[in-house]
Amino acid sequence: PVGGICVSGRAYDDLRRLGLPFESIGKQQLKNIDEPIEVYQLSAEQLAALPMEEAPADTPGSRRSLLRPVPIALAVAALALLALVLWRPWSAAASPPSVTVVAGGGGAEAQALARNLLVQLGSLQATKADALELVEPESGTRADLIFKVESVGGEGDLRANLSLVDNRGDTLLWSREVVQPGGNRTDLRQQIAYSAARVLGCATEALSPLHEPIALPTLRLYLNGCADLADLLVQQDSAIAVATFRKVTEQAPAFAGGWAKLLLAQIQAFRGAGLNDPALRREIEASIAAARKLDPDMAEALLAEGWLQPRRPIAGWLRFSDEAVAKNPDHAEALGMRSLGLVQVGRMREAVDDARRAVGVEPLSPFARKALIHRLMDSGATGAARNALREAERLWPGATDLVYSRFVLEYGYGDAGEAWRILEAGGLNFPPTAAQKSFIEARIDASPAKVERALADAREAFERDRGTLDDYAQALAQFGRGEEAIRALLSADPRIAPDVVGALFRPPFEALHADPRFMAVAQRFGLVQYWRDSGRWPDFCSRPGLPYDCKAEAAKLR
Repeated sequence: PVGGICVSGRAYDDLRRLGLPFESIGKQQLKNIDEPIEVYQLSAEQLAALPMEEAPADTPGSRRSLLRPVPIALAVAALALLALVLWRPWSAAASPPSVTVVAGGGGAEAQALARNLLVQLGSLQATKADALELVEPESGTRADLIFKVESVGGEGDLRANLSLVDNRGDTLLWSREVVQPGGNRTDLRQQIAYSAARVLGCATEALSPLHEPIALPTLRLYLNGCADLADLLVQQDSAIAVATFRKVTEQAPAFAGGWAKLLLAQIQAFRGAGLNDPALRREIEASIAAARKLDPDMAEALLAEGWLQPRRPIAGWLRFSDEAVAKNPDHAEALGMRSLGLVQVGRMREAVDDARRAVGVEPLSPFARKALIHRLMDSGATGAARNALREAERLWPGATDLVYSRFVLEYGYGDAGEAWRILEAGGLNFPPTAAQKSFIEARIDASPAKVERALADAREAFERDRGTLDDYAQALAQFGRGEEAIRALLSADPRIAPDVVGALFRPPFEALHADPRFMAVAQRFGLVQYWRDSGRWPDFCSRPGLPYDCKAEAAKLR
C-alpha cells in the first residue's frame, strides 16, 4: 500500500507482540522468491493514527537531548525495514527453530511414521536443546518448520515420502522418497529419523544469518546432498553425494557448509576406493584449499587431510583428528574419526569418551551409536556396551545394524549361544563363514576338537586372505594360543594387514600384553614410534601387575 508497510509472515510473527493492527493480505508472489508467501500490511492511515512518544528528558549537552519526539510509526517502519533486510522466507531464527511433524495423505501407517519421527526428534531435543524446539501438531502453536511423512504402498521395498516445509513462508525446502530395501519396518523408521535429523541440521546451518543468503534452488540441492549422506546408511555409493555437493559449491562458492559436506562425501568415496585413487586425491586437495579460504579451522578439511596421509606412521594422520577436535570440540565426525584412531593406539578410555561425545552431538546417528557400542566392547566394558545397545534398541527395535552389533557382542565377548541363535535365525545380512561358525561352536563347547577346528578354519581363512590377520590372531588369543599369536603377528607384513592394530587392544589380547614381546609386535606395526613421539602410552601400560615397564621395553627396541 502507498505510504504503508508490508511484511512477511515471519516478520509479522516478530512484530505482532507490539499489538499493531497488521492485516493479512494473503499470499503474494515476490521478486526473487520462487513461491508465494503470506504477507501482512499496515496501511498509511493506520500508521498515521499511531500515537507519538516523547523521548525522555536528558541533561543539556548529552547526545540524546538532540533527538526529537519519535512516532511509534517511525519505529515500526524501522523495525519492518530491519526485518525485511534480515528476513529470508526460509531463514533460521536466532533461537532454535520450532519443528513439528504431520502425517501426509492420511492413513494409519502415515500416522504411525509421523508419530515415531516426532518421538525420535524428541530424543534429539533432549540432548541438544539448541537444535530445535519441538511442537506437538495438536498444540495450536505455529511451528517454523514442518516435516511431512507419507507412507507409500506397494510390493517389495518399504517406501515413504519425507518433506520439509518452511511454515512461515509456506515454502517447500526439501522432499525425498526414503527407500528401505528388505522390508524391515524399523530400518525404515531409523532411516527417516536420521535423514530428518541430517536435513534439519543442514537447514539450520544454511539458513543462518551469519553468512550470505543462499538461493532457494541451491538450498534445496544442498539439503538433497545432506539426505544423500544419510542414505549411506543403506547404500555405500557416495558418488551421488559428491556430485550434488560439487554443484552446491559451484552455485554458492562462498558457502562454507557446501565445501564441508563435499569433503565428507569425498572422504567416503576415497575410502571406498581403498585410499588409492589419484584423481580423487587431487580433487580432495583442491576442495581442502578452497574450504580453508572460507574457514581455516574447518573440521572436514582437517579430517580429509588426515585421510590423505599414509596409514603409517600413525602419528602422521592421527594428529589431524586431534587438531579437528581441538578446534571443533562438538563435531561428530571429528570425534568419531579420532575415536577410531585412538583404538588403534590402545588409548581405549579416550576412544570411548570421544564415541560417547559423538552420540551426544548426533543422538539420531546410527553410525555414532554403533561406534559407541563397538568401542565399549573392544575396551572390555561389556556391561556398558550392553547398556548402550539396549538404549539404541529402544530407539530402533530390531534394526538390522543393531542386530549385527548384538551378534558381534555375543560372538566375541558375551553369550556365544545367543550369537549362534542370531545366525540360525538369519538375522545378519551376510552369510556366515565357516571360520565364524566354528569359532562360535568352540566358544560354546571349548573341547580340544572344537577348538582345533576353529583354529584350523581361521588359519585357512588367513592363508587365503592375509588381510584377515586380526581375526586369526584374535582366535589364537581367545583360545589361549598366545605363543602362536605372537609368532603370527611378528611374521606378518604390516603393509598387507595394517588394520590388525584395531584388534590388538581387545580383551582377548590381555594375556599377550603381559608378554614383553608384545612391545616388539607393537614396534612392527609402528605403534612404539607413536607412543614415544607423542608421550601418550596405551591404557594397558598403566595396568597394575604388568610384569614390565612399557617405556623401558620400548627403549630396547631403538
